[in-house]
Amino acid sequence: MPRSKPPRLNRINYFVVFFWFFLVNSLNAVALESITLRKIDKNALSLKNAEFLALTNNPNLGMSQESYKYALMAIREAKLKRLPTFSAFSNYNYSNNPIFVFSALLMQQRFSTSNFAIHNLNNPNPINNFLSAVYTQVPIFTGFQLETAIAIAKLNKDKKNYEQKIIEQETRLKLISTFYGVILSKLKIELTDNSINSAKARLKKIRDLNTTGMVTNADVLNSELELAKIRQLKITQTGDLAIARAKLASVLGDLSFVDIPVLGQIAEPEFKLLAQEEYFKLAILNRPDYKMSNTDIAISSQNVKNAYGKFLPKANFYAAGINSGNAVVNGGSSFLLGANLSIKVFDATLFTNERKAKIAKQIAYQQYKQKKLDIYVEVVKAYNELIANQEKASVELESINKAKAALKIIQDRYNVGLAGISDLMSAQNAELSTKTNYLAALYETKVSYANLLYTCGILNDTTMF
Repeated sequence: MPRSKPPRLNRINYFVVFFWFFLVNSLNAVALESITLRKIDKNALSLKNAEFLALTNNPNLGMSQESYKYALMAIREAKLKRLPTFSAFSNYNYSNNPIFVFSALLMQQRFSTSNFAIHNLNNPNPINNFLSAVYTQVPIFTGFQLETAIAIAKLNKDKKNYEQKIIEQETRLKLISTFYGVILSKLKIELTDNSINSAKARLKKIRDLNTTGMVTNADVLNSELELAKIRQLKITQTGDLAIARAKLASVLGDLSFVDIPVLGQIAEPEFKLLAQEEYFKLAILNRPDYKMSNTDIAISSQNVKNAYGKFLPKANFYAAGINSGNAVVNGGSSFLLGANLSIKVFDATLFTNERKAKIAKQIAYQQYKQKKLDIYVEVVKAYNELIANQEKASVELESINKAKAALKIIQDRYNVGLAGISDLMSAQNAELSTKTNYLAALYETKVSYANLLYTCGILNDTTMF
């Protein structure tokens, strides 16, 4: 038996299959995105998730991405100008002008010997003329106008790419600062809460001793005043935490994350610090704004070439197809082929434009040199701020140990009556201050290291933080 052929899909079936394929893939993409967002919504926010949200929702980054697309379209537009242009037109005339009638009859291919009669030449009858034409023109040589336009469009695209990298790194730097700013504020409140609990316990003990006459009312008042100061400090810190959360939500680009818990701890970042000159070399190699300055020089060079090209002749090829008749659908057809060459014999503005382009190139070059000097100063500043914060953290850590030892001594002396309540409270406040300062120094070290990487143009992720 002959084998039966499988049924063929008609056009409608192909459309149905394609529609379902597109729909399923779209739903999968939406589902995956929803799962990711739900995971971020329901769990505490890690720095990696925060980076994803910040880069996804940042309005400035979104504008930069659209500007990059615009630059791509500008390149395409500049390239398309090398292609032929086509235009068409049609017009209608009715006249008895001798010259018009004579030429119209020739174009309509209706001219006869009777039209040579003197009367017909001088006083012709009016006629209709429907003239239609299709015209095309191709640039042959534009004096480097098209070439420089394409080159400048490509260079502008590179600038938009560098601008996007700048915004991404700025976003990461702000994120690290605000993310750990929230953690720092919470840790400060925890230390203050511990101090409040200690102050309450101490106040209770002093009140008990006061009832037995072992301490004076002044000691009770001093303890109450000290507790009030610590509570006032917590009020300030609570406000600082709210501000820190608002700043983080702003960087994330989503205010719904203003109260989400954050995952992380403030510890001294582990990194191998290079020599200062090495960071300067990294900045020269990687800074997007430095590359933008170099791109500005390239753009100005193209503008100089463009200015020179305006002194050169322009050449175009053109062709036309023409139809002329006494009605819309009939008549005689003809064609036209040709080329033109034009040059400006004298235009004083060409010389000023050329000079302006050269001056602009020199300005771009001087800005490029200045940018290098500015980068050096920024690297030196960021590097030394990091060193200072590292040393400050070491000093504050030593101060914590000293404050603990001093507090133990004062506590022992207080227990045997050799130190007063004010001495004890001062020692406890000193310990709280050193702990708070140490946390702040660790935070500043982490942020200053991120700033150093940003200054070098290499803050490309937040993994090491």
